[in-house]
Amino acid sequence: SKTRQHSAEISEGVLLLSDIMRYSLQATQKQEDTSPLKEEMEHLQNLIKLQQLRFSNQLKIKVETEGNWEQLTIPPLTLITLAENAFKYGEMHEEQHPVTIKLCVPPGEKELRFTVRNKKKTAPVEISYGIGHDNIRNRLAMKYGNNFTLTAKNEEDFYTVYLTINL
Repeated sequence: SKTRQHSAEISEGVLLLSDIMRYSLQATQKQEDTSPLKEEMEHLQNLIKLQQLRFSNQLKIKVETEGNWEQLTIPPLTLITLAENAFKYGEMHEEQHPVTIKLCVPPGEKELRFTVRNKKKTAPVEISYGIGHDNIRNRLAMKYGNNFTLTAKNEEDFYTVYLTINL
């Protein structure tokens, strides 16, 4: 509450960070192995808002959703981990190449599709060990067996992650 006296922006950032941390803790302490997809997407939106605050709302991020996905569940923190990589390794300031996040459940199909595409930074970046993808792959395998695919396309200028889950 003291941050409100100094800066509305800092106050908003603290609240967003608090929500993100609360969700992460609650998601990992649940007895169930899934969380509502609606909560996952809200958590993702909070992460995007926090990133926008960090960079004075200059980031170019496009989020698209399609289909009837609000009632579905998914292992917690799956989508967040995939999107965080775009924030960590992606170029997010180019209007013509925004980070694109898509969630789609095609009508009449029992398939969830999630894609994150970003232009790669040209500046040096941290080394990636792939721990996040391995962790997600293991958690998805425990929940869905062979009924999912998680692939990445590493092009010269762009990086795209594709997640498909047969529901």
